[in-house]
Amino acid sequence: YMNLFPVLTGIAGEDKAVRVINRTWELMSGFGLRSLRGKDRKRIGQSDNYWTGPIWINLNYLMLRALRTKYSAVEGSAELY
Repeated sequence: YMNLFPVLTGIAGEDKAVRVINRTWELMSGFGLRSLRGKDRKRIGQSDNYWTGPIWINLNYLMLRALRTKYSAVEGSAELY
């Protein structure tokens, strides 16, 4: 399970942000960042669809805000933004 929250909230250092930003391709979909990777979602099942829904707009907003305000100079952030 990949924890995005240190980057989303802007408290991660640059080295942690680089690692997370370079791994976000695992969460990408045609509609934005997923809340869970596909293989993690399969382990949870379909019964818990509220908390593990496929796309959460708040995660996408927080990631865009963090990329624009805190991590704009981090390698890979421009491509993700």
